[in-house]
Amino acid sequence: MSKITIAITTFKREDKLIDCVNSILNQSFQDFQILIGNDDQNKKISTEKNIFNNSKITIINNTKNLGERDN
Repeated sequence: MSKITIAITTFKREDKLIDCVNSILNQSFQDFQILIGNDDQNKKISTEKNIFNNSKITIINNTKNLGERDN
C-alpha cells in the first residue's frame, strides 16, 4: 500500500488533468497512488492515453455528475 493517496476530481478539464498528473508523476517522491474521479459522464477517461496508463493511477468514471459536495 502506498503512503499517500492523491485524489483528483475533474469535469471537462482533460488538458488541466493531464498537466496535474504529469506534475505529480514527475516528483522525486514516488510512494503514492493517484485516484481520479471523473464527473463528465459524456467523456470517459481511459487508460488508452499513455499518461493514464500507469499502475499508480486508478480512474473512476462516474455514471452521473456528482457535483460539488456541501458540508
